Amino acid sequence: MTPDTPRPHCLNRDACTAAKPTSHCRRCNAIAVNASPDHRAKCSAAMRERYQDAAFKAEHTEKVRHAIKRAAKDPEWLARKREVGRRYGAPNLLSGHTTESRRKAGPRISATKLSHIPEHLRDEYRKLSRTKGLTKAERIEVINGIIDIERRASPEAEGRRIVERITREMEAKERRRKAQAY
Repeated sequence: MTPDTPRPHCLNRDACTAAKPTSHCRRCNAIAVNASPDHRAKCSAAMRERYQDAAFKAEHTEKVRHAIKRAAKDPEWLARKREVGRRYGAPNLLSGHTTESRRKAGPRISATKLSHIPEHLRDEYRKLSRTKGLTKAERIEVINGIIDIERRASPEAEGRRIVERITREMEAKERRRKAQAY
C-alpha cells in the first residue's frame, strides 16, 4: 500500500495500516464507531448496568489502579503528564480557587443547573430534595404543579414575572457586554 492511496476516513493517512483503501485502520475504525451518539449511549448504558454488580466494580477498579501504576513507571507517560500539568496547571493556579471565587461560582453553578426551574421556586426545589428526599422527576412534577396553580391564580403575576425575568436577562446581557468591552 502506498502512502498516496486516498483514505478520506483516516486522520493520519500516511500512518494508516489498513490493507485496503476503503477499509479503516484499527484506530480510525474506533473513532468512526465511537462518533455515533447512539453507540455511545448504548456503551454507557451497558457500563452502568455492569457497574451495578459489586464484583465487576471491584475488579474493574483494581484493573484501572494496576494500569495507572504500570503507566506511572513509563518515563514518556510521566513526561506527557508533567507537560499537561505545566500547560494547564499554572493558569488554573493563577486564577485562584479561593473561598471568594467559590462563593461567587456557587450561585452561577446553581443557576445553570436549575435553569429549568423558575427563580422564585428554586429554594422550594432544593427543600424538596433535602427534606422530602424526592427524586429529580418527582421534584420537577411538584414544581410544575405549583407553576400551574400560580398561572391559574394570577395571570397578572405571571405577566409581571415574565417582564421581570426579561428585564433581568437584558440587564445581565448589558453588564456582560460592558465587561467584555474593556
